Amino acid sequence: MNKLPVYILKRYLLLLAGLSIMAFGVAFFIKASLGTSPISSVPYVASLFTPLTVGTATITMHCVFILLQMLILRKNYHPIQLMQLPVAFFFGYLTDFGVWAVQGITCNTYWQQCADAAV
Repeated sequence: MNKLPVYILKRYLLLLAGLSIMAFGVAFFIKASLGTSPISSVPYVASLFTPLTVGTATITMHCVFILLQMLILRKNYHPIQLMQLPVAFFFGYLTDFGVWAVQGITCNTYWQQCADAAV
Protein backbone atom coordinates (compact mmCIF):
# COMPACT_ATOMS: atom_id res chain seq x y z
CA MET A 1 0.00 0.00 0.00
CA ASN A 2 1.22 3.50 -0.85
CA LYS A 3 1.79 5.62 2.26
CA LEU A 4 2.63 8.79 0.33
CA PRO A 5 -0.94 10.25 0.35
CA VAL A 6 -1.19 9.73 4.11
CA TYR A 7 2.19 11.40 4.60
CA ILE A 8 1.17 14.37 2.44
CA LEU A 9 -2.17 14.68 4.25
CA LYS A 10 -0.36 14.76 7.61
CA ARG A 11 1.96 17.47 6.31
CA TYR A 12 -0.95 19.61 5.10
CA LEU A 13 -2.75 19.19 8.42
CA LEU A 14 0.40 20.19 10.26
CA LEU A 15 0.73 23.24 7.97
CA LEU A 16 -2.88 24.25 8.69
CA ALA A 17 -2.35 23.81 12.43
CA GLY A 18 0.83 25.90 12.33
CA LEU A 19 -0.85 28.66 10.33
CA SER A 20 -3.74 28.67 12.81
CA ILE A 21 -1.37 29.03 15.76
CA MET A 22 0.50 31.85 14.00
CA ALA A 23 -2.70 33.69 13.07
CA PHE A 24 -4.10 33.51 16.59
CA GLY A 25 -0.69 34.56 17.94
CA VAL A 26 -0.83 37.68 15.80
CA ALA A 27 -4.37 38.36 17.01
CA PHE A 28 -3.45 37.91 20.69
CA PHE A 29 -0.41 40.17 20.45
CA ILE A 30 -2.42 42.87 18.66
CA LYS A 31 -5.17 42.63 21.30
CA ALA A 32 -2.67 42.73 24.17
CA SER A 33 -0.94 45.80 22.66
CA LEU A 34 2.44 44.09 22.97
CA GLY A 35 3.40 44.69 19.35
CA THR A 36 3.59 42.28 16.45
CA SER A 37 6.24 40.34 14.61
CA PRO A 38 8.16 42.24 11.92
CA ILE A 39 6.27 40.50 9.11
CA SER A 40 2.88 41.33 10.69
CA SER A 41 3.74 44.91 11.58
CA VAL A 42 3.23 46.27 8.06
CA PRO A 43 -0.31 44.84 7.68
CA TYR A 44 -1.18 45.94 11.21
CA VAL A 45 -0.08 49.53 10.60
CA ALA A 46 -1.82 49.51 7.21
CA SER A 47 -5.01 48.40 8.94
CA LEU A 48 -4.78 51.38 11.29
CA PHE A 49 -4.65 53.94 8.46
CA THR A 50 -6.77 52.29 5.75
CA PRO A 51 -10.14 50.56 5.67
CA LEU A 52 -8.34 47.22 5.24
CA THR A 53 -8.42 44.65 8.02
CA VAL A 54 -5.21 43.07 9.28
CA GLY A 55 -5.98 39.88 7.37
CA THR A 56 -6.77 41.66 4.11
CA ALA A 57 -3.60 43.72 4.39
CA THR A 58 -1.66 40.51 5.08
CA ILE A 59 -3.10 38.86 1.98
CA THR A 60 -2.29 41.93 -0.11
CA MET A 61 1.27 42.09 1.20
CA HIS A 62 1.86 38.39 0.53
CA CYS A 63 0.49 38.72 -3.01
CA VAL A 64 2.87 41.63 -3.64
CA PHE A 65 5.73 39.48 -2.32
CA ILE A 66 4.76 36.66 -4.68
CA LEU A 67 4.66 39.07 -7.63
CA LEU A 68 8.08 40.43 -6.69
CA GLN A 69 9.35 36.88 -6.43
CA MET A 70 8.10 36.22 -9.97
CA LEU A 71 9.79 39.35 -11.27
CA ILE A 72 13.09 38.55 -9.58
CA LEU A 73 13.22 34.87 -10.52
CA ARG A 74 11.64 35.20 -13.99
CA LYS A 75 12.39 31.89 -15.76
CA ASN A 76 13.45 30.23 -12.53
CA TYR A 77 10.00 30.76 -11.02
CA HIS A 78 8.21 27.42 -11.10
CA PRO A 79 4.39 27.26 -11.25
CA ILE A 80 4.27 25.03 -8.15
CA GLN A 81 5.34 28.09 -6.17
CA LEU A 82 1.90 29.55 -6.82
CA MET A 83 0.76 27.27 -4.00
CA GLN A 84 1.86 30.17 -1.80
CA LEU A 85 -1.35 31.99 -2.80
CA PRO A 86 -3.83 29.68 -1.03
CA VAL A 87 -1.60 29.72 2.04
CA ALA A 88 -1.55 33.53 2.01
CA PHE A 89 -5.34 33.71 1.71
CA PHE A 90 -5.88 31.11 4.45
CA PHE A 91 -3.48 32.88 6.80
CA GLY A 92 -5.05 36.28 6.13
CA TYR A 93 -8.60 35.08 6.69
CA LEU A 94 -7.57 33.16 9.77
CA THR A 95 -5.86 36.28 11.15
CA ASP A 96 -9.09 38.23 10.70
CA PHE A 97 -10.99 35.42 12.41
CA GLY A 98 -8.49 35.45 15.28
CA VAL A 99 -8.83 39.22 15.70
CA TRP A 100 -12.61 38.82 15.74
CA ALA A 101 -12.44 35.90 18.20
CA VAL A 102 -10.34 37.78 20.79
CA GLN A 103 -12.21 41.09 20.56
CA GLY A 104 -14.07 40.45 23.83
CA ILE A 105 -10.89 39.96 25.87
CA THR A 106 -9.76 42.96 27.93
CA CYS A 107 -6.20 43.54 29.11
CA ASN A 108 -5.75 46.43 31.52
CA THR A 109 -2.45 45.63 33.19
CA TYR A 110 0.91 44.50 31.88
CA TRP A 111 0.68 41.06 33.50
CA GLN A 112 -2.73 40.55 31.87
CA GLN A 113 -1.24 41.56 28.53
CA CYS A 114 1.57 39.03 28.95
CA ALA A 115 -0.86 36.32 30.08
CA ASP A 116 -3.14 37.09 27.12
CA ALA A 117 -0.24 36.84 24.71
CA ALA A 118 0.92 33.58 26.31
CA VAL A 119 -2.44 31.95 25.64
